Amino acid sequence: MDKYIESMRVETVVSWKISHWDTEIERHLQEKFPQAKFDIKKLKDREYSLTLTAEKAWFEELWMELKRYISGLEGKMITRQVNVPQYLRCAVPEFEEKGLFVGTDPDDPKDVLSIFSNDKATVTRAKAQIKAALAEYHVKTINLKESCFGSNAHVLAVVSFLERDNKIRNIARSSGVEYSKSTKDDTFSIIVVGKDKSAISLATESIEKLILNIPPECLMFTDYIRLGDIPEAKRLLQAAARKNNVEYVQLQGRFALLCQSNQAPADPQKRLVEVKNSLSSLTPASEPSKETSLYAPSYDQHHRDLASLLKEGLNEDVQIFIHRDKHKEPSPNELYVCGSKTAIEKVKTNLQTILKDIQAFETEGREYRARHLIIDRAQETKLTIEGVKYNVELAAERLLEEAESLSNMMIERVTIPYEYMSRVAGFDCENLKDLCEKFGVQVSLPHFESYFPIPKSKNEIVIEGSSSVIGKAKEALIELYEAAKKCDDRVSLKVSIESYDEVYELVVEDIGLAVDCVSHTEKKIANEEGYGMFELAGTKENLELVRRKIERMI
Repeated sequence: MDKYIESMRVETVVSWKISHWDTEIERHLQEKFPQAKFDIKKLKDREYSLTLTAEKAWFEELWMELKRYISGLEGKMITRQVNVPQYLRCAVPEFEEKGLFVGTDPDDPKDVLSIFSNDKATVTRAKAQIKAALAEYHVKTINLKESCFGSNAHVLAVVSFLERDNKIRNIARSSGVEYSKSTKDDTFSIIVVGKDKSAISLATESIEKLILNIPPECLMFTDYIRLGDIPEAKRLLQAAARKNNVEYVQLQGRFALLCQSNQAPADPQKRLVEVKNSLSSLTPASEPSKETSLYAPSYDQHHRDLASLLKEGLNEDVQIFIHRDKHKEPSPNELYVCGSKTAIEKVKTNLQTILKDIQAFETEGREYRARHLIIDRAQETKLTIEGVKYNVELAAERLLEEAESLSNMMIERVTIPYEYMSRVAGFDCENLKDLCEKFGVQVSLPHFESYFPIPKSKNEIVIEGSSSVIGKAKEALIELYEAAKKCDDRVSLKVSIESYDEVYELVVEDIGLAVDCVSHTEKKIANEEGYGMFELAGTKENLELVRRKIERMI
C-alpha cells in the first residue's frame, strides 16, 4: 500500500471558472482520461476546484492535456435552457454529438434542463430536438389525495403498497408507458407518461383499479420520530415498537415507524400516534447530576445486574444507559435515565444505596472475597474476585459455569485446498452457517475477518466445539469438500485494467461467492497488457450468477 501511495501524485486547480457545469462533463473527463481520478468541488457560483490524482509516470502529460481541455470549456460555452418536468425526462433524446452537453446544473431549478456547447447552431438544434420529442408525449395524472383518500398517512400507505413487489412498475412496463410520483404543492399524484394515448388510458385504469381493490390489511402506515437527544435511542425505540406491535427502520438520523393493518385489531394510524406519544413523554437526564456519576475505580459499576438494582421498586418501564467518556480524566461513567420524573427520582434513590455500598467497600476494606480453583487441562489457575458480597457470589457462580463448559471445548484443524474454499463455504457462507447451527460449533476461515482460533495457513479451516460433536462436524465439513470437488465447471473472464482491482477484490478476496478463482493474471502483467484474465471454478449456475454480477459492476 505504501508503494502504491508513493507512486501517486495529487494536484488541485483552485478557482476554476466555467460558465456551466454538469455531470456529463465529469463523465466525459473520465472517458477521456481513464487513467486518472477527479474530485470536483463547488466553491461558489460558477466557480469550482478540480483535483487530479494519477500515477507519477504519466501525471505531467495528463495534467497538460487536462489544462488544454479545460481552457476549451472555460468561459466559451453557449448555454440554453428548456423547461422539462421531472416526469418527462424519459422523453429527452440522448445526444452523442461531440462537444454537446445536456443535463442539469445545481444552480438551476429542478424542472430546468440545460444545453451547452461552444457552437451556437448545435445548441439551437438540440433545443429544437428536445421540444419536438416532448411534443410527442402525453401525460395523465392520478391525484390520490383528491380522488380517494383524506389523510397523508393513508396516501403514503397506498403508494408504498403500489411500489411493493414492483406492482405499478409492471403495469407501466406491460403498457409501454412510464410513471413517476409527485408531491408538488402538497398533492400526492401518480403521473403516467407515454406516446400512445390508448396505452396511457389502459395503464391509468389498471392503476386505479388496483388502488380501489387494495385489501385494508395490506396497507403499511408510516410515521417519523426524532430521538436524537436521548442516548441509546435505537434500543429504546426497539422496546417501544415491540410493545406496541409496530416495526421501525432508521433513515439518515431519523426513525421511521411502520405499522401494518393486520398486525392488530386497533387502527394502525392510532397505534403510531400512541408510540410517538409514549416516546415523547420520556424525560432524558441530559445533564447528569452529581448522584448519577460513578467514578473509577469501582469493580461493580460495569456489572450487568446494575440496571436491575437501579430499577428495584419501580412499577413502570424505565430505560437506563451507561455513557463512557474516554476523554475525561478521571474517566467517569455517566448514567442516563429515561422515564417519568417520579421514576427518575426513584432511580436516583436506588443509586445512592448502591454508592454507599461501593463506598463502604472502598473505605472499610475489601471484606468480601471469593477464591476458587478453575480446572484447566494444562494447569490449575487461581482466580480472585473482589467486590461487594452480592456481586462476588453471582460472578463466582457464573464464572464456574463458564469454566465448566469451556473445559469440554476442542479444536480441530481441517486441511482444504484454498481453491475449494468458496465452494465449500457456499453462497454467502450458507453451507458453513448451516454446519455451525446444526452442530453448535464455531468455524474460522483463512481470511482477515477470522477470529480466534486463527487458521495457520490459507489451506486450513478451524472448527471449535464440544468433544461430543466436533468429530461429526469435521465429517460434515469433509463431505462439503468432496461435494465441492465434483462441481468443477470453469469459465475464463477477460477484464480491462480499469476494472481489474474491483474484480480482483470480488473473486479473489470474497469467500462467500460459492465460486473459486483458481488462477488470475498478476497486477503488474495486467498493467503491461492492458487487461487481466481470471479463471473461475464452481457450478454452472453459480458461475453464471457471478459472471452477471461482474458485468453489472464493470
